[in-house]
Order: sequence, then C-alpha cells, then structure tokens
Amino acid sequence: MRCLSSALAANLCLALLAAQAATAQKYKVTDLGTLGGQSFGMDIGQTGKVTGDSYIACSECALSHAFLYRNGIMLDLGTLPGGSFSSGFGISEGERREGERRKELLVTGSSNFESCTFDNCSPIHAVLFKNGNVIDLGTLPGGTDSQGYAVNREGDVTGWADDGQNQHPFLYTDGEMRDLGTLPGGVEGFGMDLTEGESRDRDTRWANHRDREQRVQVTGFSSTAAGFEHAFLYRNGKMHDLGTLPGGSSSAGYAINQDGQVTGYSSASDGNAHAILYTHGVMHDLGTLPGRTESFGDDINRFGRIVGFSRLGFDSHAFLYSHGAMQDLNDLISPTSGWILEFANALNDRGQITGTGNHNGEEHAFRLTPISDPKIDEDGDDSD
Repeated sequence: MRCLSSALAANLCLALLAAQAATAQKYKVTDLGTLGGQSFGMDIGQTGKVTGDSYIACSECALSHAFLYRNGIMLDLGTLPGGSFSSGFGISEGERREGERRKELLVTGSSNFESCTFDNCSPIHAVLFKNGNVIDLGTLPGGTDSQGYAVNREGDVTGWADDGQNQHPFLYTDGEMRDLGTLPGGVEGFGMDLTEGESRDRDTRWANHRDREQRVQVTGFSSTAAGFEHAFLYRNGKMHDLGTLPGGSSSAGYAINQDGQVTGYSSASDGNAHAILYTHGVMHDLGTLPGRTESFGDDINRFGRIVGFSRLGFDSHAFLYSHGAMQDLNDLISPTSGWILEFANALNDRGQITGTGNHNGEEHAFRLTPISDPKIDEDGDDSD
C-alpha cells in the first residue's frame, strides 16, 4: 500500500504541475523599437507607459537618450542643455494635489551637460523629466555627479550623489536633495527605489513634504564596517540593515512596494547571488531558474509578484516569481515570437512587464501584457 500510495502521490503531483503549466498566465510581447540602436526597458508605469534608454543614430559616437514609450511611439526625452546623453530609470504615473488633483507623468534618470561622443562622460546629474522639461536635481554639497533611479507620484526621487569623496543615497523632495547616509561604518551607498510616501488615510495623504519624508521608505544598498554591501530599508529617518541569507556576505535592495516588501539579491552560502524577498523582517531565498546558478529580483508590485533575471554565466533569462514559484518568462510567450527575454526590470500592478531581450539578433526593449486582461487595449496602453 505504501508503494501504491507513493506512486499515486507522484502521479498526482505530476498532474498538478502539468495543470499549472497549462493554465499559467500567457503574455503578448511588444517590441518597443529604438531611437536608432539598441534599447533597454527600465521601468513601467501603471497604465503601461515605459521608460528606459536607447542608443541614437550616430555614425561617429556611442550615445544613448532617455525615452518614453506611449501609445505605440518611442519618444526621445532629450538631455540637459548642452548635454549629449541621458538615461531613463524610473517612471511614475498618478495624481497629485496642488489646489486640485491632476494627472502627472514623471521620469527620472540622468544627463550630462557637456558635449561628448560617448555615454557617461562626467559630470552627470540626476534629472526629472516633467511636462516636456528636463529638470536638473543637482548634487550633494561638494559633489559633482548624481543619478536618479526611482520617482514616486509626489515627485520624490531617490538615487545616488557624491559628496566630493563617496557616493551616498539621497532623497530629493520639493527641491531639496538630502543625504541619507550609510549603514554604520559604511562609506558609500545607493538608493534604488522608494514608496509613494502616502498614508493609508486619504485625508492626510497630501500632507507637506516634511511629513511625507517620514512616511516614504527607501531601499538600496550600503557598504558596511566589514567592507561588504548590505541591503537597507530607510524609514522614519533611520537606515536599517536587512542583512543577508544564511552564509551570505553581501546583499542589495533593488525594489520596494507600498507594503514595505523588498526584493533584490543576497549572496548565498555557496557564494552565488540569489533573488530575495524581504517581508515581515525575514529574508527569503527565491532560488534560481532550473540549470542556472544566480538570480536577481529587480521589481515587486503591490501583490508581491517579482520580476528579475536568472543566469548561468552570461546567459540570462527573465523570470516572474508568483505564488511561490519562479517561472521563465520565455515559457509564457509564443515560441514563434523571435524573442529571447533576457532581463525583466519592472512590472506594474496590472501585471505588465518591461525589460530587455534579444529580438531576431538585436537587443530591444520589450513590454509584456497579460493576454487575459480585457482592460488593456491592443497596444497595451490606457488612453491618456
């Protein structure tokens, strides 16, 4: 009987796995195009608009510009005056109240402001693309360079800025860039993502920016006294060390949702990086895709779904982590699409995903849209 029971259990398990595979969410993949060369999708808003950067058409240079993809068109967001390159890392779509509520689309990233023929020629400054303008967010006192990684609907930005010696995470709110410092004994760090900064109580949601700073949470990574990088959670004016997986030495927080759940990576006991979910004070190992040794969690939405990539050497596949399982996104699109989805960098609460993949031999930004969502039109965008 035990033998029969075990065999029956195994068959039931295989049947369950087959049923799950058959009913897994499928996606339509959209090629976002380019501004002239390779393109990279970095973040996606709640209505499906995407930002990132793309190389521009230039015969004697290697320059990329930040883009905004909306309504089927990739728009060049330009640069700071006098600049030659820019990047788009974070996007926010939402409502603000300034007298009355209004919709606002915000993108953060960086730009230089001197002419050159290749990317990342200093100095570079964190910027906010807003209403057709490129706003320079400046640097910390004594510093020359900065980079914006994430923006919320209130226009708060996090990223890194140097103070003349080291790079520190910052929080930019209403025209002020504030140094968030480092973990005890650390010398440098990066702010990677932040929450909306809103209260559950809608009556107090639009409080002044000083109150908002107390509610916003930031994640990223900082060096420690031991010389390793650790993921942090900054809240209520204090930076908290999130530690590592058992046996690991380094970690980083790449994204945070409104419930304070963090994803990123931690080194494991074997030294390889594993995607993590930090929730309720505990760091969970999300493992890797089959046959791959490392993984990294790049974004998390309000439902706790996570996207990122898992790799073996330089061979990377994008993944979706949902309901306790990591799935290869390449298994969830048409096998005749011509795509290899390599990196999933962001997802929204409706399940749309952006990232970068190889499409018929070229690196292009993509957007995945759940096929089963009737609220999303043919192109995947809501109307403006």
